[in-house]
Amino acid sequence: MSNLPHEPEFEQAYKELASTLENSTLFQKNPEYRKALAVVSVPERVIQFRVVWEDDAGNVQVNRGFRVQFNSALGPYKGGLRFHPSVNLSILQVPWFRADLQECSHWPEHGWWYVEHMIAHATNGQESFKGKRVAISGSGNVAQYAALKVIELGGSVVSLSDTQGSLIINGEGSFTPEEIELIAQTKVERNELASIVGAAPFSDANKFKYIAGARPWVHVGKVDVALPSATQNEVSGEEAQVLINAGCKFIAEGSNMGCTQEAIDTFEAHRTANAGAAAIWYAPGKAANAGGVAVSGLEMAQNSARLSWTSEEVDARLKDIMRDCFKNGLETAQEYATPAEGVLPSLVTGSNIAGFTKVAAAMKDQGDWW
Repeated sequence: MSNLPHEPEFEQAYKELASTLENSTLFQKNPEYRKALAVVSVPERVIQFRVVWEDDAGNVQVNRGFRVQFNSALGPYKGGLRFHPSVNLSILQVPWFRADLQECSHWPEHGWWYVEHMIAHATNGQESFKGKRVAISGSGNVAQYAALKVIELGGSVVSLSDTQGSLIINGEGSFTPEEIELIAQTKVERNELASIVGAAPFSDANKFKYIAGARPWVHVGKVDVALPSATQNEVSGEEAQVLINAGCKFIAEGSNMGCTQEAIDTFEAHRTANAGAAAIWYAPGKAANAGGVAVSGLEMAQNSARLSWTSEEVDARLKDIMRDCFKNGLETAQEYATPAEGVLPSLVTGSNIAGFTKVAAAMKDQGDWW
């Protein structure tokens, strides 16, 4: 990928995949897959266009837009809209590249079901979200629905954030569903969390503290689960170590590429050095937030058949999909990167290989590589 120095975010996503494949036994057992890696890493089509608009002062503004159609080997392109001053082609290729490698079959991302399976596997079925302290970053759709589901499953949500700062629970409490709804309405009105910290209920200094310009990870204290749900590279290597020191045992990305490579390396090193539930277990976004892709598939199935399922039906189908997704990643990791006795398998390795081989096989069947 040295020919793409102007796309650092995408190069980061590519290197994370390539290094996983190289460090496993995949290429030893299936050397032909090396050809597929070069093909998979290039999008089928990228459309660039201009957006001309008028600001509140009556001035004409122009922005550059991109539509990335990465891979259609497994079905229709999956994508959404992202509006932000930082958006560029490199950043936009990351979620679509990772979405195409999600090993699940094709609501916002539903990573909580994936984490439920992680907790159950690591604790031999003895624990669940119930009683867990959960740190969440972001306050958009992914973070909001994750927070509501954690509360429903018996956990405590101890943080939410946005680009301006973090709102954190003091002591042993939790956000309530009503407080999450107030935050959701604030975001609908395009306001920052800082705009509501002076009003009830968030003005209660005994329950809440707002830290301007900070991410939540080093300020939440003891946590059991971390769910980065804001943007890319939002957990650094230093913050990863703070989370480990705070007792965090499970981290799953709701955002795409939410952890830096240094953070991932820190989590993986701790996993390999500690047996079972003593380790922190990291799930990359291509596995943990695959619910977004999965439910898009369920929506298309309903539209094609002219059906309308209840939210309970969709949730039940999604739970099954995420169970299979977790099982697939787990078994793939054990096959191609067998862990030491007592050590939890690498979900990074399992997810990357499972997703890559599924896409590569479909592309080969369609004549995209040979």
